[in-house]
Amino acid sequence: MNFNDWDKQEIYHKDDIINYQFLLKHAFITEVDTDFYYLTNDMRNIEMVYYKEITKELAEKLNITDVEKEIKKFIAKLNLYNEIKDINDALVGKVAELKGVTIKEFQEELGIYDPEEKKM
Repeated sequence: MNFNDWDKQEIYHKDDIINYQFLLKHAFITEVDTDFYYLTNDMRNIEMVYYKEITKELAEKLNITDVEKEIKKFIAKLNLYNEIKDINDALVGKVAELKGVTIKEFQEELGIYDPEEKKM
């Protein structure tokens, strides 16, 4: 999390406030004494505004004009990858069966065996 635990401590010195400038800019904190502040908004609302702002900044850096469109493109590419991988796995299994070896042995023969893949 990118914020202090305001439930544990209600008032913080500005030097101890995580994301001080963001909270001040959006009027999520109020000064109660010189350089001491308390939270004036619900943390869920603050997080929502924070993540929207971060997402917007990231989209601008990556030249993404339509986030929804980019997500759909990514999902389509991921689905295509998964379909191709499934076909590959089926073919490798079939060839291994025809050769009378295990899939692992055939993958090792091809130099594509990855013991970490099965752990996912």
